[in-house]
Amino acid sequence: MNNLSKISAESFKALQVLHLALMIGAILMTSVLGLIISREGIAPAPTSWLEGFPLYAMAIMTFEIVLSFVLWNMRQSKLPINATADEKLMHYRSSCILRWACLEGGVLISIIFAFIAHNPAIFAVSAVGLAILFLARPSKDYLMEKYGLEAY
Repeated sequence: MNNLSKISAESFKALQVLHLALMIGAILMTSVLGLIISREGIAPAPTSWLEGFPLYAMAIMTFEIVLSFVLWNMRQSKLPINATADEKLMHYRSSCILRWACLEGGVLISIIFAFIAHNPAIFAVSAVGLAILFLARPSKDYLMEKYGLEAY
Protein backbone atom coordinates (compact mmCIF):
# COMPACT_ATOMS: atom_id res chain seq x y z
CA MET A 1 0.00 0.00 0.00
CA ASN A 2 1.21 3.49 -0.79
CA ASN A 3 0.80 6.57 1.33
CA LEU A 4 -0.34 9.83 -0.13
CA SER A 5 2.04 12.68 0.50
CA LYS A 6 1.04 16.09 1.84
CA ILE A 7 1.17 17.41 -1.72
CA SER A 8 -1.22 14.68 -2.86
CA ALA A 9 -3.63 15.45 -0.03
CA GLU A 10 -3.68 19.06 -1.19
CA SER A 11 -4.14 17.91 -4.80
CA PHE A 12 -7.16 15.84 -3.81
CA LYS A 13 -8.63 18.87 -2.05
CA ALA A 14 -8.00 20.90 -5.23
CA LEU A 15 -9.87 18.23 -7.18
CA GLN A 16 -12.85 18.61 -4.85
CA VAL A 17 -12.74 22.39 -5.32
CA LEU A 18 -12.62 21.96 -9.09
CA HIS A 19 -15.72 19.77 -9.00
CA LEU A 20 -17.52 22.32 -6.84
CA ALA A 21 -16.54 25.12 -9.23
CA LEU A 22 -17.93 23.17 -12.20
CA MET A 23 -21.19 22.57 -10.34
CA ILE A 24 -21.55 26.20 -9.27
CA GLY A 25 -20.77 27.46 -12.79
CA ALA A 26 -23.40 25.21 -14.37
CA ILE A 27 -25.99 26.12 -11.73
CA LEU A 28 -25.32 29.85 -12.15
CA MET A 29 -25.58 29.57 -15.93
CA THR A 30 -28.88 27.71 -15.56
CA SER A 31 -30.19 30.28 -13.11
CA VAL A 32 -29.25 33.30 -15.21
CA LEU A 33 -30.64 31.92 -18.46
CA GLY A 34 -33.76 30.68 -16.66
CA LEU A 35 -34.28 34.14 -15.19
CA ILE A 36 -33.92 35.73 -18.63
CA ILE A 37 -36.48 33.35 -20.10
CA SER A 38 -38.93 33.95 -17.26
CA ARG A 39 -38.61 37.72 -17.61
CA GLU A 40 -39.13 37.64 -21.36
CA GLY A 41 -42.01 35.22 -21.11
CA ILE A 42 -42.39 32.10 -23.15
CA ALA A 43 -42.80 33.19 -26.73
CA PRO A 44 -44.09 30.79 -29.36
CA ALA A 45 -41.32 29.48 -31.54
CA PRO A 46 -41.13 31.58 -34.72
CA THR A 47 -39.95 28.68 -36.87
CA SER A 48 -40.55 24.97 -36.87
CA TRP A 49 -36.85 24.08 -36.54
CA LEU A 50 -36.98 25.06 -32.84
CA GLU A 51 -39.60 22.40 -32.11
CA GLY A 52 -36.97 19.67 -32.13
CA PHE A 53 -34.77 21.30 -29.48
CA PRO A 54 -36.18 19.30 -26.53
CA LEU A 55 -35.48 16.09 -28.41
CA TYR A 56 -32.01 17.30 -29.43
CA ALA A 57 -31.25 18.30 -25.84
CA MET A 58 -32.31 14.89 -24.53
CA ALA A 59 -30.30 13.10 -27.22
CA ILE A 60 -27.17 15.15 -26.55
CA MET A 61 -27.47 14.82 -22.77
CA THR A 62 -27.98 11.06 -23.08
CA PHE A 63 -24.97 10.82 -25.40
CA GLU A 64 -22.82 12.88 -23.00
CA ILE A 65 -23.86 10.75 -19.99
CA VAL A 66 -23.09 7.52 -21.83
CA LEU A 67 -19.80 8.95 -23.12
CA SER A 68 -18.76 10.00 -19.61
CA PHE A 69 -19.44 6.50 -18.24
CA VAL A 70 -17.67 4.79 -21.14
CA LEU A 71 -14.59 7.02 -20.82
CA TRP A 72 -14.59 6.62 -17.03
CA ASN A 73 -14.77 2.82 -17.28
CA MET A 74 -12.05 2.74 -19.95
CA ARG A 75 -9.74 4.82 -17.75
CA GLN A 76 -10.55 2.80 -14.64
CA SER A 77 -9.84 -0.47 -16.43
CA LYS A 78 -6.25 0.74 -16.90
CA LEU A 79 -5.38 1.51 -13.29
CA PRO A 80 -1.65 2.11 -12.70
CA ILE A 81 -0.80 -0.77 -10.36
CA ASN A 82 2.94 -0.24 -9.82
CA ALA A 83 2.91 3.56 -9.82
CA THR A 84 3.69 5.96 -7.00
CA ALA A 85 0.88 7.46 -4.95
CA ASP A 86 1.21 10.77 -6.76
CA GLU A 87 1.00 9.06 -10.16
CA LYS A 88 -2.11 7.18 -9.04
CA LEU A 89 -3.69 10.41 -7.87
CA MET A 90 -2.84 12.02 -11.21
CA HIS A 91 -4.56 9.15 -13.04
CA TYR A 92 -7.64 9.49 -10.83
CA ARG A 93 -7.69 13.26 -11.28
CA SER A 94 -7.43 13.09 -15.08
CA SER A 95 -10.17 10.43 -15.16
CA CYS A 96 -12.47 12.64 -13.08
CA ILE A 97 -11.82 15.74 -15.18
CA LEU A 98 -12.52 13.84 -18.40
CA ARG A 99 -15.79 12.54 -16.94
CA TRP A 100 -16.87 15.95 -15.66
CA ALA A 101 -16.07 17.66 -18.96
CA CYS A 102 -18.46 15.35 -20.79
CA LEU A 103 -21.23 15.84 -18.24
CA GLU A 104 -20.87 19.61 -18.01
CA GLY A 105 -20.77 19.90 -21.80
CA GLY A 106 -24.15 18.17 -22.05
CA VAL A 107 -25.59 20.37 -19.31
CA LEU A 108 -24.43 23.59 -20.96
CA ILE A 109 -25.66 22.54 -24.40
CA SER A 110 -29.13 21.73 -23.04
CA ILE A 111 -29.21 25.07 -21.18
CA ILE A 112 -28.34 26.90 -24.38
CA PHE A 113 -31.04 24.97 -26.26
CA ALA A 114 -33.58 25.96 -23.60
CA PHE A 115 -32.55 29.60 -23.96
CA ILE A 116 -32.65 29.61 -27.76
CA ALA A 117 -36.01 27.83 -27.93
CA HIS A 118 -37.45 29.78 -24.97
CA ASN A 119 -38.57 26.45 -23.57
CA PRO A 120 -38.01 26.11 -19.82
CA ALA A 121 -39.01 22.44 -19.98
CA ILE A 122 -35.58 21.72 -21.47
CA PHE A 123 -34.06 22.79 -18.14
CA ALA A 124 -35.31 19.44 -16.80
CA VAL A 125 -32.84 17.74 -19.14
CA SER A 126 -30.01 19.84 -17.75
CA ALA A 127 -31.19 19.06 -14.21
CA VAL A 128 -30.64 15.36 -14.89
CA GLY A 129 -27.14 16.12 -16.11
CA LEU A 130 -26.45 18.30 -13.06
CA ALA A 131 -27.61 15.50 -10.76
CA ILE A 132 -25.27 13.02 -12.41
CA LEU A 133 -22.44 15.56 -12.31
CA PHE A 134 -23.08 16.00 -8.59
CA LEU A 135 -23.01 12.23 -8.02
CA ALA A 136 -19.69 12.00 -9.91
CA ARG A 137 -17.88 14.02 -7.24
CA PRO A 138 -14.45 12.78 -6.12
CA SER A 139 -14.39 10.16 -3.38
CA LYS A 140 -11.52 9.48 -1.02
CA ASP A 141 -12.94 6.05 -0.22
CA TYR A 142 -13.01 5.08 -3.92
CA LEU A 143 -9.49 6.40 -4.39
CA MET A 144 -8.20 4.44 -1.39
CA GLU A 145 -9.96 1.20 -2.33
CA LYS A 146 -9.47 1.05 -6.10
CA TYR A 147 -6.00 2.55 -6.26
CA GLY A 148 -4.63 0.72 -3.21
CA LEU A 149 -3.71 3.80 -1.23
CA GLU A 150 -3.66 4.26 2.53
CA ALA A 151 -5.38 7.11 4.32
CA TYR A 152 -3.38 10.27 4.78
